[in-house]
Amino acid sequence: MGIEKQLSRIKELTESKEKNQKELYTLERGLVDHILLMEDILQSIPDVIGVIRPDRTIAFFNHAGYKLFNKSRDEVRQKKCYELFNKKEKCEDCRLNEVIEGKKEVTCEMFVNELGKFIEFFYKPVFDDHGNIDLIILKMRDITEQKVIEKQLQMQEKTYRRLFEFSPYGILIVQDGKVLMFNSEIIKMLGYKEEDLKSLTLRNLVHKDYIQRAEKTLKSLNGEKVIKVETELILVRKDGKQVFVDITASKIDFLGITATQITLRDTSKLKAEMDKASKIQKVRMERNPVDLEKIIFSKVYIPKHIVSGDFFHIFRTGENEMVGFMGDSNGSGVSAALLNSAVKVIINDVITKTTDPEEFLNMIHDEFQPLFEEDFVAAICFKIDFAEKKITVTSAGINEYIIERKGSPTLSLLKGPPIGGKMPNTSFDTMVHDFHPGDRIYLFTDGFDKVIQDKIFKEKIYKKDMKEQNEFIKNHFAKPDNIHDDVLWVGVESR
Repeated sequence: MGIEKQLSRIKELTESKEKNQKELYTLERGLVDHILLMEDILQSIPDVIGVIRPDRTIAFFNHAGYKLFNKSRDEVRQKKCYELFNKKEKCEDCRLNEVIEGKKEVTCEMFVNELGKFIEFFYKPVFDDHGNIDLIILKMRDITEQKVIEKQLQMQEKTYRRLFEFSPYGILIVQDGKVLMFNSEIIKMLGYKEEDLKSLTLRNLVHKDYIQRAEKTLKSLNGEKVIKVETELILVRKDGKQVFVDITASKIDFLGITATQITLRDTSKLKAEMDKASKIQKVRMERNPVDLEKIIFSKVYIPKHIVSGDFFHIFRTGENEMVGFMGDSNGSGVSAALLNSAVKVIINDVITKTTDPEEFLNMIHDEFQPLFEEDFVAAICFKIDFAEKKITVTSAGINEYIIERKGSPTLSLLKGPPIGGKMPNTSFDTMVHDFHPGDRIYLFTDGFDKVIQDKIFKEKIYKKDMKEQNEFIKNHFAKPDNIHDDVLWVGVESR
């Protein structure tokens, strides 16, 4: 039974108290318990709860209300609400008129000077049986801390925005792949309008062949020890054109949430210039020997970057003799490519003086080392003597090669330091094998890590035609994430 019905029934029973003494007592006890329960509930609520009459007289506040105004129950009861602020008239910005005249709920926020706080107000009218407002329930919540935090976040965002716009590079802030913020350089770089970018995810911007790399790179930031990651990606503009970028990504605290900041440097123009250098390098690298009728020759060359530090030369040094040299300059990209160009000049000079692999490597080392003390070249050199049916192999840092005889491949290991470095003299390891028609030698640089070596052995491609081998290797490295270093593979079969 509700309070109103209880009061009505109490009134009826009072008139006939003697007849209904027991029922009257039960109802009175229930009403008292109900009021006490409601009062306990209201007092435990941390927000201010009050009851105001339409004439602005305060009927009730819970404990939080008395505490906010620092007044007792007696000091507040029957006071006008504006008198709590020591005013004689209603407040200019009072919203009670909207409640009373509109007979509706009202919610608003405002700064109350007298309290020095931001307060959220909620007014709810309570109507009598005739549809008139009988009481107004007031709820007040202190939102000062929330407003301060919002202001701080707004200031942080303005600071971020200023830093973004000063940056010569594109900057993205992303969370769970969703783009939260970006600077004007991103708009120029990708050709999207600002409103379009806001609805896109990182997957929409990255070329499909590089999505796995992008996600793997960003995922690595979840580790506690990794604070920054770098990689190369291809993005896709709105018009479908590709943009080559170097990216640096790191975790940041962005407006109170953990997000990822990605800085993008457009390398498309640099890549166009490097493509020219790459074409020159590929033409030189992919020119197979045409005057070596005693061999079948195969080569796969895939640079990690646009240009490579890997190179190979093969020389016909006699009627029944040839010499091959594979090198892998330290570093990668442009610096490695320039270094191997310098080595090629030395090689072309040394090959006129000796064809013995060990002596050949020592002479290259003696010329190279004084010029490039901080740099080195891992190399391997072989000489095939077709008359003796022998192949001599000497290692200078490329210490693995494969000899295949009668369709059975054997991985051979040598020990030998690379050419150059700070050692004035060095010693290279040499091995001699029988090498009959149908036998093969395979040389490869460290782009072929243990994983791909095992995979090649399992596929048993050594028993296959060299064209099939090339296709297998090219297909494996067609995926960008499989390329960890420059890739060079050379196969030579004696006829």
